[in-house]
Amino acid sequence: MVLATIQFRFKFDLHLAVLYFDEILGPQTMALYPELDEKHKDFVEKILTKIMDLGALDVKSSWQFMYSDLKMTSQNLSFKIPHPNARGGSGEFMICLLLLPSYSHGISVLSSNWKTMYSFQDKIIDDLTMFLENKNLDQLISNSLSIFEEIYLEYKEYFLSQLELLSPSTYEFG
Repeated sequence: MVLATIQFRFKFDLHLAVLYFDEILGPQTMALYPELDEKHKDFVEKILTKIMDLGALDVKSSWQFMYSDLKMTSQNLSFKIPHPNARGGSGEFMICLLLLPSYSHGISVLSSNWKTMYSFQDKIIDDLTMFLENKNLDQLISNSLSIFEEIYLEYKEYFLSQLELLSPSTYEFG
């Protein structure tokens, strides 16, 4: 009798996103890091803007939640920044960590670490406040690029170490 072993390998990518709830246009994606190809970018933006729109109904100043379907999992932190020039007295933002495609062990790792998401918020909040004042997206992106890179690398390192514990050799990072 011959026994066969089947080994599955999952390939995935991690991305960071920042969204802003524009008073006229509704939810808008401000930044995706690293960039996605157009096909994936359109899908991701469509999903994220819909879930941010739902979050805008919430009256809390900050809330965290997970979203997952077969193509994508996201860890999301929605929050408001008080600002006198903003409609309603505050600007609404959502920062996200994305896993493409969804992967069960990846979902477990994402949902177990909110510390990095709050660190991301702490590091980018001054740039977002400045954006509320001048609405200059290019300036926000250039000022925040190093923050995106730092958080991305921090989360990638954490993510890969946790996956190695949960399921050694069953994944490939894109």
